[in-house]
Amino acid sequence: MTTYSVVADGAVRKFDFDGSTPFVDPATGQSDMHDWLYNAQYLQYYEITNAGISPWISKVTEADGTQATRFQVFPSDAQIYNWRTQNSNFPFEPYKTYRYDLEFKLDPSWQFNMATGDGLLWQTKGMPKTGQYGHAVMSMGVTGSNLYFSVLYPNSALNATTWPTSLTWPSNDYAATNFPTKPIVAGRYYKVSIEFFADDRPPQFGGQGYVNVYLDGALWIQYKGPNLHPDQNGPHRWDFGWYNWGGQPTSTRSIYFKTAHAYVK
Repeated sequence: MTTYSVVADGAVRKFDFDGSTPFVDPATGQSDMHDWLYNAQYLQYYEITNAGISPWISKVTEADGTQATRFQVFPSDAQIYNWRTQNSNFPFEPYKTYRYDLEFKLDPSWQFNMATGDGLLWQTKGMPKTGQYGHAVMSMGVTGSNLYFSVLYPNSALNATTWPTSLTWPSNDYAATNFPTKPIVAGRYYKVSIEFFADDRPPQFGGQGYVNVYLDGALWIQYKGPNLHPDQNGPHRWDFGWYNWGGQPTSTRSIYFKTAHAYVK
């Protein structure tokens, strides 16, 4: 597999956001990141610099000399769609086989018992139309002291009788999935590989979607079915960072990424 890239807004955008990778691509002079969302503000790709946006997004050097990108959410942050500091990638194409590698750790001072501590560190998002709910299709995050993975696909699409078709769905109308969670600890790195064929179609209309998730090299999740939302206003994208969907955090949430890298077959 090779590093995924697209041509967008006049430049080649690589999906290589590893900790050792500068925020500004030296080959193009522009950021491969589409935008940053932090403290209820957006920073677009043409505004991003190698300095980051302290203290929310910055490069840090670990004790072993390697670099990581640190994302931080603070209790004092302004709210926009709950509390979050996230990087949004440029859109990606459907009907291709991808692997998204993540190597991350939670800060050693992470409070797992925080009442509003649940959140998300990676997601696939579309652009919903009126009458469609905007949950992530695929997502990975932390609930309590467990790492979870989720796929949310609307029942109205799964049960469609014609394709393509216009679809609506409320916030709770998703096909049920029941994936196991994994206990994690703060202060150590975990390696996750998410392998999938990106497909919005249900199986009865030729859908070939699947997802295999590996945690530290061992198979964790297997899913067969669609993993993009259909009938959207625009293409899907990947986001990573920290989205504290449980509510306002009562202490700082800091998460570190040594690897955030998409490959295509």
